Amino acid sequence: MTAALAIKSLVYGLSLLLIQDCSSLQLDCRIEKAINHVKYIKNVKSYVYNDTHLLNINNKGIKTLTKDIFSFYAYGNRDQIEFIYLMYNNVNEIEAGCFEEFTNVRNINFGVNLLETIKRNFFEGIEKIEFLNFQSNLIQNIERGAFDDLKFLEYIYLDDNCLIQIHDHLFRNTIRIRNIFLQNNRLTSISSKFMRTNQKLYGLNVADNELYDISNLFRFKGLIALTINNNKLNAINGDVISDGSEIVSLNIDNTTLSNINFVRKLKRIRELSASNNQLRLFDVRKLSGCNDLTYISIQLNPLEIIYGLEIVENVLPKLSVLDITDCVVESNCLRLLELYNIANDKSLNLNINTTTLSACLSV
Repeated sequence: MTAALAIKSLVYGLSLLLIQDCSSLQLDCRIEKAINHVKYIKNVKSYVYNDTHLLNINNKGIKTLTKDIFSFYAYGNRDQIEFIYLMYNNVNEIEAGCFEEFTNVRNINFGVNLLETIKRNFFEGIEKIEFLNFQSNLIQNIERGAFDDLKFLEYIYLDDNCLIQIHDHLFRNTIRIRNIFLQNNRLTSISSKFMRTNQKLYGLNVADNELYDISNLFRFKGLIALTINNNKLNAINGDVISDGSEIVSLNIDNTTLSNINFVRKLKRIRELSASNNQLRLFDVRKLSGCNDLTYISIQLNPLEIIYGLEIVENVLPKLSVLDITDCVVESNCLRLLELYNIANDKSLNLNINTTTLSACLSV
């Protein structure tokens, strides 16, 4: 892409933003994403590839996606195409029904465009969709019912956009949804009704947002992996966690939490990452009942006290790794060596800063 085209793309993207009323938070976000858009596409090759099952229209400067665009680039095999890639364009609008002749399409990638709203009429006639990628757009709004007809949808990427909230029932009818990626938006809230409470969801990623309260997310019994690192969370009360929660993996790194006792309610959890928080005390006994827990990382915390390691095999019988690297407790050689020896006796892999451990062993 030439420098002139890159500048033209940037001007186009910014002009779309400045002529609309929006909050300063959204405006700042969208300007940032529009500038990043130019950085993303400036060195990307422009090409079109069309074979029996794949249509790839890459970096062709498309602003409005219409039926005529597809008539030009996909003239004879629209009913056979299963994959449509529209990455690295300037798409800001999609004509209703423009996909309706792609009756067998299963995967559409809108990544790195300038979409601001996902409208309900985008997917008319293409109910077989399994995979949608809206990564790195300017999306701030998803119309109610936008995904209601997508009964086969399994994966949706909405990361790196400008979403502030997730509304009621957004994924209530996507009965096969398996993974939802919402990281790196501006989310301040997620509705407690954005999907059915018993819906099976293998992964929900809401990292790098502005969430303070995630209590709603623990209502969903079918959620298996939850990633919420890099948010500024309030304390989490274990009472909000539904009995029968199926969470097996939880990432709460860098969330300012001062205790993680709520984890005891996650009876199926296997992996817990709680690094770089405000933990000053860790008591193994507070996680009693998490019998499948095998890995805990609490590194980079101001951790001074660790209790219960001597009975770890009774409390957490499957725990194999406890990572306390670069915690304050490492500054106390006497206590560090005591923990190290207990861990060895219990066949527990206690991860410690190796330089610090070597120095303590040499004393």
